Amino acid sequence: MKRSNMGAAVFALTLVAAACGSSATKAAPATTAKAASATTVAAAATTVAAAPAGGSDAVAKAKAAYEPFLKPPADIKQTAKLSGPVPKDKTYIFLECELPQCHEIGVGALEAAKAIGWKTEVIKWSTADLQTMLTAMDEAIAKKPVAITTTGIPQDFWADRIPKAEAAGTMIIPIAVADLKTSKTVPMGAAMGSDYKADGHLTGNWFIADSNGEGKALVVDVPAYPVLTAHGLGFKDAVAAGCKKCSVSTIEISVPQLGAGEYVPQTIAALQKDPTIKYVITTNGGFIDGLTAAMSAANIKGVKIAGGSATLNNLAALDTGTENAWAGEAIHMDGWIAIDIAARQLLGMPVTDSGGGRTQQLFIKGNVGTPAVSLDKPDDFRQRFMKLWGV
Repeated sequence: MKRSNMGAAVFALTLVAAACGSSATKAAPATTAKAASATTVAAAATTVAAAPAGGSDAVAKAKAAYEPFLKPPADIKQTAKLSGPVPKDKTYIFLECELPQCHEIGVGALEAAKAIGWKTEVIKWSTADLQTMLTAMDEAIAKKPVAITTTGIPQDFWADRIPKAEAAGTMIIPIAVADLKTSKTVPMGAAMGSDYKADGHLTGNWFIADSNGEGKALVVDVPAYPVLTAHGLGFKDAVAAGCKKCSVSTIEISVPQLGAGEYVPQTIAALQKDPTIKYVITTNGGFIDGLTAAMSAANIKGVKIAGGSATLNNLAALDTGTENAWAGEAIHMDGWIAIDIAARQLLGMPVTDSGGGRTQQLFIKGNVGTPAVSLDKPDDFRQRFMKLWGV
């Protein structure tokens, strides 16, 4: 299989750096990006009724859709108890890259595996050389664990390892991959496109209400990364379904442009071309570092910023009013969901899309509190999983 190593590396860097709180998330230059198709995510769009014309009706419906998510989630989305005890004589291996969010996802996965009674191991790899991820995967499979997890790397990059994993009796449970060709060996992933799309619905309805049902938004997307593109799709679906007087335009940033630092300049150019745009929606908060300063330098005023995959800096900017709405990410829970998927598959139970999905919350100035790298809500989400597992 021919692979674009640098493109996939940029993809991994994009995903796992999204919520680590760095003041800059600038990807390395690349000429191509090999990523999973967005077909499944796009096809998942729900058929909707005609949108309200706008004004008070659109605003009321939009508020009803997003305001419940201003409060911390009260429960996890997984509800079915395991059908029986999970075998304890198992080992789980997490493949951890060097970036902070990789580690944070691993924190959740490893503590969940230990809670269910499995031994755990970590094998390191580097986003600077994706061959190290494949080497780590080979090393992990050779140990014949019950399951392994990698983060942010499209399935087509590691697909030729699936037969080896199947022969070893090892499941591969990826995290932050938009699409999967599922099988006994790859039953499902956590933090799938459906999770990101649901976050896009939140920001879309917030936009409708905040703009009084008449807003004009610019979605800035990087199509090479389907798991992030899903947020933009969710946003557009919500607006199309909920507001006829609203409009959404899109600019697409290529991987070479992203690597060259063109995300913010291209956004500024689009705002200058159409001064009636008053909302910028980004699919990854880390991409927009410097946007507020750039808008000020260009004398662009009155533009609000929102989106998904927020960094700590994005969340902090809510309090200052320089940014306006962000979907939180339950990255520790992603690890728990990965273990839940593995346990259900091991017991021959059904596994739902994205393992049932992670919790959601929309952050704005009034509810952000102290920014955190992960939406660990409800506070007892770990205990809730353990109750389902009977441990």
